Amino acid sequence: MNSAGTRRTSYENAEENARKEKDKRDLEIKALQAQIQPHFLFNTLNAARCAILNGNSEKAADLVMKLTLLLRMTLARGAERAALREEIETVGYYADILRMRSGLTFEWISDVPEDILEFPLPKLILQPLVENSVLHGFR
Repeated sequence: MNSAGTRRTSYENAEENARKEKDKRDLEIKALQAQIQPHFLFNTLNAARCAILNGNSEKAADLVMKLTLLLRMTLARGAERAALREEIETVGYYADILRMRSGLTFEWISDVPEDILEFPLPKLILQPLVENSVLHGFR
């Protein structure tokens, strides 16, 4: 029964279930968007600081620029979804930062058909895959 004391229809139940599933997906998306954890930010800023102290201001400037672009792509836009094209660009910045910080040599290559580049995805859905591939694939 609903708050008015009448029985719910199957349509109302289906609507309620759909709303609950959407709320659950929204929470999952927000959790994924929180993947850029504070330690990643601190480590990247510390890597820029160390580059400056070691006289490599070009590397420091590049790290800060990539971090700024990454943050702009992930945090500044209010939407929870982004086009696949934007996600690929964001992952490229992330991969650049990982490469600069870790000293690993790897290449980020994206080979995606043009006709799906505007497909909307939850933001940061690709970043954890790339992160795990880099961090665990080079061991």
